[in-house]
Amino acid sequence: MLHHTPDIESAIREIHRVLRPGGRAEVMLYHRNSYNYRVNISMLRRAGVHLLRWNAGLKLVKALTGEPEESLRIHATQLKADSSYLTSDQFLSQNTDGAGNPLARVYSRAEARALFKDFKKVDIKIFFLNKRWIPIVGSILPRSIESRLAARWGWHLWVYAEK
Repeated sequence: MLHHTPDIESAIREIHRVLRPGGRAEVMLYHRNSYNYRVNISMLRRAGVHLLRWNAGLKLVKALTGEPEESLRIHATQLKADSSYLTSDQFLSQNTDGAGNPLARVYSRAEARALFKDFKKVDIKIFFLNKRWIPIVGSILPRSIESRLAARWGWHLWVYAEK
């Protein structure tokens, strides 16, 4: 879970150091150009979070998203108590692995490749598009279309790096 690591560059250098020549690292990072980041977190959640200020809004968000009410209440409390909640970095962290998550970062393919620059061979693949995050049509998307969309706009950026 390097996308939750404060000093990812040092962590990757350490991975490179401890691997034998020809050794392989498989690392998942959150994908900056994913549907989840660009649409779900940056637009839909950012717009919807303001509804959490009111009980009726909280119930509406729960009905639209299926998110547990307890989780939404934690977000509502943080929104009201912490003025930094809506800053880009803080909002991302709170909306990846749940309210209270201390740190999350997203990376583009180019950023991921640059992080693994000391490795001999680097392959990057994109996976995981949660249909629940796609309003209206998500629940009826066929698996074949979901897979094609995930290969471009998936949330998980997998880096396969060989020393």
